[in-house]
Amino acid sequence: MTMERKVSIGMPSYNAEAFIGKAIKSVLDQTYKNIELIICDDLSDDNTEGIIRSINDPRIKFIRNEKRLGIAGNFNNCLSRSTGDYFCLFNDDDLMCPDNIEKKVNVLDNNKNVGMVFSFVGVIDKNGRDIDVGWPRFLGADFIKPGREWFNSLLLENNVCTSSALIRKECFDKLGGFDERLSYSCDLEVWMKIALFYDVAYLAQSLAKFRLHADNASCRYEGVRVIKESHKARMMIAEKYHRSISDSREYKKRAYRVSAEIGIDQSADLFARRFYIKSFGCLLYAMNMDLAASLKKIANIINKKLKKYS
Repeated sequence: MTMERKVSIGMPSYNAEAFIGKAIKSVLDQTYKNIELIICDDLSDDNTEGIIRSINDPRIKFIRNEKRLGIAGNFNNCLSRSTGDYFCLFNDDDLMCPDNIEKKVNVLDNNKNVGMVFSFVGVIDKNGRDIDVGWPRFLGADFIKPGREWFNSLLLENNVCTSSALIRKECFDKLGGFDERLSYSCDLEVWMKIALFYDVAYLAQSLAKFRLHADNASCRYEGVRVIKESHKARMMIAEKYHRSISDSREYKKRAYRVSAEIGIDQSADLFARRFYIKSFGCLLYAMNMDLAASLKKIANIINKKLKKYS
């Protein structure tokens, strides 16, 4: 009889009293039982610690940090304390579907060349109600893609929800953890370096729920800040792994062009929502990244609007 591989689930927490109890329960209720849940609290000043300590399960390891570590630092704290063959970094406000780990372990067990598997996720509000069709929207059916192909996709957009990814631990042993020079985009840097050396799998079934609310990082990093962070992550990949990228000069040009295009899209979205200062900031950043690409993107947006109302 083959021994089940151990799965480590790291849950970095900070001021999560409203949601962490449900997040923990969703992890402990997995159909796959050989798991450990490592919760590293980054000095919460609400009742997060009390909620965690009230849950009696030997699979939980709770650590309260001695000092604030920040996003990437606390991610690495969870990772460094893990003892499993596979690792999942799970947000303290998200939810796992019961068969999430089981289905992803099956992919990694049966495809030794796959470094990570992620899935479609539903999007819920603070009350747990579905508010979106889910994410990512356009990947279609299950797949296993050559890493270099997925690497090129990540240059255009980060389609991986952190809570949905299960990663072979050897990837971190070989490539290192989360780069602490980054914060919000430290996950993108990890996905990209894994894709340079491993294949990547995707499951189209919704196996987790991403909670969108006013206090999560996706809302705090809206606007030019997240575009700068993502661009920085892509440039760091170019610096660290230029020998593994077929044409690093062309890669950098594309990265600047992509940042400009994303900046224009963000600017248009923020303008439509009447966040005019943030919109103008994204516009300026985009034009500084790649003026020609920015003007072309603006022209495309205007043409689409004209066709819509013609």
